[in-house]
Amino acid sequence: MPNDKVLPRNQSLPLFNPHVSDFICETEASKVPPIDAQAEDWFLEARAMEDPEIFVEDRDYKKIVALTHQAAERLHWKAMLNLASLYVEGRDPLYGEEEAVQLVEKAMRLGIPAAYDRMGTYYANGTGVNGDITRAYAFWQKAAQMGNPQALGFLGEKLTAGKDYPGAEMWGNIPVAIKMMECALGQGYGPSAYDLSYLYVVVRTPDGTSDGERTTETKERALQVLHTGVRLGCEKCANKLTIEFGDPLTLRRT
Repeated sequence: MPNDKVLPRNQSLPLFNPHVSDFICETEASKVPPIDAQAEDWFLEARAMEDPEIFVEDRDYKKIVALTHQAAERLHWKAMLNLASLYVEGRDPLYGEEEAVQLVEKAMRLGIPAAYDRMGTYYANGTGVNGDITRAYAFWQKAAQMGNPQALGFLGEKLTAGKDYPGAEMWGNIPVAIKMMECALGQGYGPSAYDLSYLYVVVRTPDGTSDGERTTETKERALQVLHTGVRLGCEKCANKLTIEFGDPLTLRRT
C-alpha cells in the first residue's frame, strides 16, 4: 500500500470558493481516455441486467459484477465507477468500501473528472473515508473545473441563492451558477435545465440581480430550456411544462 499521504483521496485541493468571479466551461468528454470496444460490450451487457424494469431480487449480481469487473480491467472508466458502486452496495462479498475507494482513486489517476465527483460524494457520506464536507466540496469543485456535468449541476444549483446561507449550503453567485449549469446542460445533463428555467424567466443584470420582470423573451427562453431538459430525460422539466401548459394564461405574450 502506498504512503497514505500521496493517495489521491488525501491530496491537497483548494477549498471550495463560491464567490469566483468567472467560470470557464470544460467538457468531461475531452478529458477521458478512449473506451475499448470489448469493454464497452461487457459494460452495456451488465447495465442491461440492471434495468429498472427488473426487480432487484431477480438480478444476477454475480454476473453483473463479473462483467463490470472485466470492463474495468480494461480501464473502462464508467465500469470502474459502477464497480465501485457495486462494492459499496455489497454486491461482491470479497470487496467493500475500501476497495471502492481504491477503484475511484485509480480512475482519478487516469484523470477522470467523474472520479473526483465520486470522491466528493464519498467524503460527504463517509464512505470508505472519514466524513468531511469541506473536503467533499473541494473534490466537487475540482470535478466541476474538469468538466464533470454532475458536479457542475450540483454546485451550480448551490450558487443560486440571492445571498449566502452557508449553514444551508447555499450561496449567491448567480452569474457563475448560470455558466456552470449551461456547461452541464451542454453536455447532456438534463436536470440543470430545470434550475436554469427559473434563472432565465426573469430579467437579470450582469451581476445576476433580478428585477422580477418577466418578458416575452425571458418566458420563451425558460420554456425552451425546459424542452431541452425533457429531451434529455429531465422528469422535473416535464412536470413543470405540464403545469405551464395547463395554465395558458401564464403563457400570454406581453
